[in-house]
Amino acid sequence: MPESLDFRRTEHSIRRWILLFSLVSLLLVAILSSTLFLRETYSRFEEEKHWIRQSHMESQQSMLQERVDNAVQVISKHREQAQARLGETVRERVDQAYTVAHALYQRYHGTISDEELQQMIVEALRAMSWREGDSYIWINRYDLQSVLLPRNPGQEGQSLADITDPSGNYVVRQQARTAREEGSGFNVDAFFKPEDPETFHAQISYVRDLGLWDWYIGSAEFLDRFRDELQQEILLTLAELRYGDNYIFIDTVDGHAILMNGELQDPPRYSWELEDAQGTKILQEQLRVARENPEGGFLSYVWHEKSLGRDMPHLSFVRLIPDWDWKIGTGAYLTDIEQFIAYREADLWKRTWLNIMTIGAVVLLIISAATLLAIFTNRRIRDLFGAMGQQIDTYHGQLRRMNCELEERVAEETRRCMEQERLLIQQTKMAEMGNMIGLIAHQWTQPLNALSLHMQDIEDQSQMGSVGAQAVSEHVESCNRLIAHMSDTVNSFKNYFKPDLHPVEFDLKQTLESAAAILKPRLRQSEILLQLPERSAILHGYHNEFKQVILNLFSNACDALEERRKVQGPFQASITVTLTQQSGLVQVEFRDNGIGIPAHVREGIFSPYCSTKGEAGMGIGLHMSRRIIEEKFHGHLILGSATEGACFCIEIPVERPVS
Repeated sequence: MPESLDFRRTEHSIRRWILLFSLVSLLLVAILSSTLFLRETYSRFEEEKHWIRQSHMESQQSMLQERVDNAVQVISKHREQAQARLGETVRERVDQAYTVAHALYQRYHGTISDEELQQMIVEALRAMSWREGDSYIWINRYDLQSVLLPRNPGQEGQSLADITDPSGNYVVRQQARTAREEGSGFNVDAFFKPEDPETFHAQISYVRDLGLWDWYIGSAEFLDRFRDELQQEILLTLAELRYGDNYIFIDTVDGHAILMNGELQDPPRYSWELEDAQGTKILQEQLRVARENPEGGFLSYVWHEKSLGRDMPHLSFVRLIPDWDWKIGTGAYLTDIEQFIAYREADLWKRTWLNIMTIGAVVLLIISAATLLAIFTNRRIRDLFGAMGQQIDTYHGQLRRMNCELEERVAEETRRCMEQERLLIQQTKMAEMGNMIGLIAHQWTQPLNALSLHMQDIEDQSQMGSVGAQAVSEHVESCNRLIAHMSDTVNSFKNYFKPDLHPVEFDLKQTLESAAAILKPRLRQSEILLQLPERSAILHGYHNEFKQVILNLFSNACDALEERRKVQGPFQASITVTLTQQSGLVQVEFRDNGIGIPAHVREGIFSPYCSTKGEAGMGIGLHMSRRIIEEKFHGHLILGSATEGACFCIEIPVERPVS
């Protein structure tokens, strides 16, 4: 008996150490895994915050630069139009003078001498003047001798050949060349004003060959005469440009604000010393940035928004209009990105704690399983030591030994039968799970492809430099819908075999549009035209299962269209969905002009594992779709006739209750 007691003590010691080691190991693994998970999650979020800030800043910069460039284009367009109008006015004056001169020539030629007729024409044109005499008609000979110069008659009869502007251009020579070689034309040059003969001013001139006595006539308008009117017109136009709460602002280079908060400042507001919340002199820094960057530059500062009562980061883009001494720009607050990051951070930690709780639950399950395994092992050890103890106690008699052996055999056979039964049940469950996984994999194929297309689209736009906040938002929204659909697919398959699902009412047209939106990237990339019905119908049933049927039919149609394009070359691919309702029956027909269904496949098209795609298809989708329509909606999914492509028709009774 002492030997038996030693074995018992050893047995208890081993069993305790096995149980303790298993539990401690699992706890350490759980703690280490959670720590690594939290660290990796935080690292990814920090990278995501950096990317979001950078992407948002680039998007804001692109947006602000585009707004300012558009405003500059508006200014350039107004200036060009105004200059064109001014030129047309000058041309009309010259044409009027030309008409007067030729009318006098036709009337008096041959009745008086040429000298008298020339003097009559000169005096008649001398009286033609505009803008209080600042604009007038002049006459020159092609030898560059002045014939008529109303604002400076002392130079009449003298040569004007050597008059040059500040750039060294011979003004009168160029005007004479235009009249002689082209007959008439415009010149943008410079000339002095009679009251200030030392200063040249930009002007637009128009000259025309008179066709008499080797003369040409002309007139001009100084550009600064109408610049103030043009600037006022442009300021009124720019004041109407609004971008939400943002606007275009214009300051002079000496620090006077002339367009501010979308309103004209009359008189201009002196803002040279205007500072932000950190003491930055805003107008001075904007002017420095604009001068250092001829195409425009960015400036960040902190502005105190009185309406909100707090300091807000602000980004502006400014550039110069040098010939007008204007600084034009616009700006935007950068608070939205911080709010978005805070929201993402809160959502991240919420999802992280949910994941940790999930991991904890899994760990508890594993610990429970390990505990059961340890108990089972302990029992095995106990049985082993019991057998050893029985062998030590063989001297107690042959009968006791035979009874013990018989009991052990009965227990072993019982355990073996239970093990075989457990394996059989497990195999049955695994087979069922395999079928479910195959269905889920088939349903996930298209959403995963669509997600890949969205990612490729974003990458292509990023490489072309055309990605914007709206585009990124649309792609993110589409990806979220795809992910939600994938989650709904799993939930739908999980709930499909549960008898406690409840039918709901849903709009058939909205369901079709929702499914089409999920496949939108694939339809766009494959250039497939999708036509949905204008009318709709209200169905009562299992919405998720019906949506899976629609997605499967859409996906099969896309596969057929892409296969035909691969085999036969380019063509106009299309999918047409029609909806009719009569006699309490809703019929939805899906028709495509794809590769079609071979005749030998048509009869078994709804059979399990029957596919037209060869090794690329699993043959589960149509079989599952028919089961959903028949079992969940008491309807029918049939293969219709089609002269081109394929046609599938869903028929569902409206009034019949759903089980």
